[in-house]
Amino acid sequence: MMARIMIRIRSFYPFIPFAIALWGCVKPNNNNPATKSSVTVSIKPNDTTVIYNDSINFTVVTSSSNTLSTAKFTQSINGEVATQVGKTIVLSNTTERVKTEYHVPAGTPGKIKLICTVTDDAGNSDTASAIITVLPDYYSYSTILLANYNDISGKGSFFSAENGLVYSKTTAIDNQKLIDMVFIYDATNLYTLAAPADAIFGTGSGKIPEDSIQKWTFKNNTNFYTTSLTSFSTIHTAADIASAITGGSTFSPATRASALTIGQVIAFFTEGGKFGLAQIAQATGGDTVGDGALTVNVLFQK
Repeated sequence: MMARIMIRIRSFYPFIPFAIALWGCVKPNNNNPATKSSVTVSIKPNDTTVIYNDSINFTVVTSSSNTLSTAKFTQSINGEVATQVGKTIVLSNTTERVKTEYHVPAGTPGKIKLICTVTDDAGNSDTASAIITVLPDYYSYSTILLANYNDISGKGSFFSAENGLVYSKTTAIDNQKLIDMVFIYDATNLYTLAAPADAIFGTGSGKIPEDSIQKWTFKNNTNFYTTSLTSFSTIHTAADIASAITGGSTFSPATRASALTIGQVIAFFTEGGKFGLAQIAQATGGDTVGDGALTVNVLFQK
């Protein structure tokens, strides 16, 4: 009985050292890649409002446990496909501060998304973005109602392109330096926008005395021009307004845009040296006793 037990033990033990030998031969795999770390990127300012031709200084702070490799800027204008801005920047440290000056491109007002993408030498990448709201470099005033001097609407005849306000006869005299144009209607000129300095205002024969402009001590000398425009759809910048004036011809006299019709777009140039456009939206009720109204849409250089 004892002999049988000894045989069984001997037959089992030889497997133990073999198993140990297999375990001892397993070595660490030093070729496995190190755990990748995320690149972090931030950009300031991340929300800003500008007009055309402005420049913005952006600062990007980025880091990684690996050496950083590149930083690249792209822009998406009003949701369009992003395109690269400037050259790819080469980085060489684990922490970097990148500064860039971004010039706002001309075009339709709206939103620009500026994106900075940073990569490290292990192939990791991250992005940060800034939203730039681009305002037009001109003012836009819609449906400005101007009433003739006796119109029952009670609206004023006097318009300031600088602030978009309409003044009555009683308030205009205290704001005469702001008034760029006056709406009038008469049998000869029909629906008309005239500069306060125009000769039609006065007490003599054929002149209009009811607006009392002859009592003013300051009268802006706005000049008016015809244009080939039928809408504002092609106007994206103040330079476009100036181009419309260049392409037009001067009214005669230059201080009076007369016989205006619905849909017509005229240009004007103020004594303050700024350009504007006025589109005639409505013209109603004009007569020779001071009734009638004119509704205009106006664009004016900032």
